[in-house]
Amino acid sequence: MEKHDTTDTHADDLRAFLTTSMRSKLWLKLHRKRLREGQHLLHHGETGDTLYLVCEGELAEFSRDEHGNPLLLDLIDPGDVICEDKLFKPGVHKTDIIANKSSIVVKFSRKKLTAALLDNPALNIALQRKAEHRRMLAAISASPILQTIPLQMRRHLATRGYMQHYAAGVAIHKAGEQLQYVDLIVHGEACYQLQGEGLVKELKPLKPGALIGETAAVLGSGCPADIVTYHGVSIFHMPYTEFVNVVEAFPPLKNSLTTYAEKQRALLMRKLDELQVQELNPASPEPN
Repeated sequence: MEKHDTTDTHADDLRAFLTTSMRSKLWLKLHRKRLREGQHLLHHGETGDTLYLVCEGELAEFSRDEHGNPLLLDLIDPGDVICEDKLFKPGVHKTDIIANKSSIVVKFSRKKLTAALLDNPALNIALQRKAEHRRMLAAISASPILQTIPLQMRRHLATRGYMQHYAAGVAIHKAGEQLQYVDLIVHGEACYQLQGEGLVKELKPLKPGALIGETAAVLGSGCPADIVTYHGVSIFHMPYTEFVNVVEAFPPLKNSLTTYAEKQRALLMRKLDELQVQELNPASPEPN
């Protein structure tokens, strides 16, 4: 069995987790691939189960926003890996990966690395963490509000939160609750819900990319209404204090959040007024 050196290993440089033979110059040379600047390593829609290690240069991972414009998700530097998620779950690539400059990557087949994972639990853990971090970073980058902040800040938020799943019909937060987290909806839908005397008023669904708790981050108030899940929902919880630090460090985000929060509050007040009218006039039709 080969030995694995994990002493003083930086989390972003996974080369030290590899077996001795896989780190040899000859092995790396035989399995390397050169990319010129602007060349695709992977296209959106391709299928695969291969992991790549960046040895030289820099690669950029992109997706597309709702208007079809390119959206930078991450920059991958030497020592980092690409497609680690496909090692655990082969499937379709949902992003484009392009060389930002002349680069060299090394290709690792799933069969080769699966054997290495059995001998090296540290490598398994490192790749699992990398895959989870990249999923969180992609979710943050896909949010219309958060995608405007610098990449380093998005990376910071991605390492500070955690994912939680909720079943349908669950009350995530109650009106007036002081929130400890700012929530990002990753999958599924939730909604603000107002309740009166036997009446319930719901706002439009909060879909993936929407935030919960952004009002508290910029206005210092509690949750403005009950938050209830429509279907099964996955939410990334970002610690309130960490989120506020990013807001204060990047004024354009604070301005965007203030505008967004004011619109949400105005909508809630309008729905509250409608609810009160219905309570006073239960026979009156509900406004559109």
